[in-house]
Amino acid sequence: MKKYYFFILFFILFGIQNTFSQTIVEKGESKSSSKTILQLMALDSIVHFLAPGEPTIFDYDERGNLILIKDVFHKIVNTYNQDSLLLSSLFHIWDYDSNCFRPHELTEYTYDNNRRLIQDVMSVKIDNVWLSNSKRTQEYTNDLKSREINYYFNRDLNDWILSTRIEYFYNNNHLIVNENTYYFDNAGDNDYLGSRVSNTYDPNNNMTYSLFESYNDTATLVYGTKTYFTYNSDNLLTEQLLESYSYYYNTNWTPYNKIEISYNTNNLKLSQYTYMYGNEAWNLHNIDSFYYDVYTNQVLAETYLFYNEAWLCSQKVIHDFDYNYTSDQLLKPKPSPANYTLIYFENYSHMLKYDIQGTNYSLDADAWSFDTSQYFYSLKSIQISLPANVVDNVISLMVYPNPTNEKTIISLVGVEGEIEISIYDIQSREIMRIVEKPVGIKLEVGIDVSSFKKGTYFLKLRNGKYSQTKKLIVN
Repeated sequence: MKKYYFFILFFILFGIQNTFSQTIVEKGESKSSSKTILQLMALDSIVHFLAPGEPTIFDYDERGNLILIKDVFHKIVNTYNQDSLLLSSLFHIWDYDSNCFRPHELTEYTYDNNRRLIQDVMSVKIDNVWLSNSKRTQEYTNDLKSREINYYFNRDLNDWILSTRIEYFYNNNHLIVNENTYYFDNAGDNDYLGSRVSNTYDPNNNMTYSLFESYNDTATLVYGTKTYFTYNSDNLLTEQLLESYSYYYNTNWTPYNKIEISYNTNNLKLSQYTYMYGNEAWNLHNIDSFYYDVYTNQVLAETYLFYNEAWLCSQKVIHDFDYNYTSDQLLKPKPSPANYTLIYFENYSHMLKYDIQGTNYSLDADAWSFDTSQYFYSLKSIQISLPANVVDNVISLMVYPNPTNEKTIISLVGVEGEIEISIYDIQSREIMRIVEKPVGIKLEVGIDVSSFKKGTYFLKLRNGKYSQTKKLIVN
C-alpha cells in the first residue's frame, strides 16, 4: 500500500522560485551576487518493507534542486536554469525489451521576466519520435494568475486545438472568489461554461463556503457540491459539511457527509469524527485519533470503525523520528510549477525515519498487516545564490534596525500602488505575507520578529512593476 502511495511522489518536481538581494539601492545594472553554503540533510532514498529491492532514489544538484527521482519502474530527470527555475522534466519508464529506462514524456517550462510560469508543453515519444501532445499557457493580472488556457495537438491538422479555458477572480486579499472553466468543441471554436467554483471567506480569510457546479453543453447542471466550513476562535477548522447534487440520481441538494474536528491545548488535531447522511439523519461512520510527542511530531494516527457493537481499530499510521536533526536542518525544496508538495517534510519538527502503515480490514486483533517505509538521508553542501536586483535610481528601500530581535521598520519611497511584503527563511520557505498600501509614494510598516528563530531571513517587496529583496538578520 505504501509503495503505491510513494508512486505519487515520483511526480513531485521542485523549483526554488525566489530571487534574493542583499542591497538597499542599486544604481544601474548589477551582476554581482553573494553565495551562502548550507550543510543540510537531504533525503536520498525510501525503502519499503514489502519491496526492499525497489527503493525510491532522490538526487540533487549543488543548489539543492531535485534532479532525479527513480524507482525500479520509473525515472524522472529534471533540469534547471541558473536561477533554479525548472526548465524541463523528462519522465522515463522501464523497457523490459531493451532492459533499460526509455524516455516517454517530456515537459518543458517557460517563464516571464518576473519568474512566473507562462507556458508548459508536454511531448510524448512514440517510435523514437517526439510528438507534441498538450500545452498550457498562463496569464497574470497584478501578479495573480488570471487565466489558464489548455490545448491539445491535433496530428491530422498539425495544429494546436483549444480544449479548456479557466478564468480566476480574486477579492482584495488575493483569495480566489470565482473560478470558471470553459470547454471547447473538438474543433476548438465554440466554448461553453463547463464548471464553476465560488468561494466566500470570513474577516480572517478563512474559507467559509465553497460551491462547485458542473454543466453539460446545454448549460444543465449535472453535478455539484456545497461545502460549509466552521472555525474556532483560533481560526482552526472545527466542522466541514458537504452537500451534493446529481442530475442523474437526485435532482435535489442533499446532505452527504460531515466532519467534526477537535484539538488539544497546543492546537494540534486530537480527533476527527466523520458522519455519513442516511435515513434523514447523520450516522457516525469512523473516528480518527491523533497522538504527538513532546516536540509536537505526530507519532500515531488511528482509525476506528463500529463493528460487532464496538469501536475497533481498522487502520493505524506510526511515525518514528531521528531526534538528532530538526526540520531546519533538512533540505526542503520548493514545489515546482506542477504544484506538488512533499508533505512529510513540512508536518514534522524532526527527521522522519520510519513510516509504518497498519491495516486490519477484518477487525481481528491478530490480522494486522504492516508496510514499513524507511527513510535514508545524507549531509550535503547546498549553495544558495543571492543575486542583486536592478532597481531604479529614484527608489529607496531601508530596513532598520537590522539586525534585530523585536521589531524592524520597512521604509520604501518611490513606488505607488499596493505592495506585497513576503518574508522567507534561508531555505526559501515563505513564513509571512502581508499587503500594504503606500501613502503617496512612501510606505512605512513595522514587522514584529520577536517570535522568529535566530537566523537569516529575506524580505521581498513587490508590485506589478517593482521587485526588491533585502536580507534581515534576527539575533
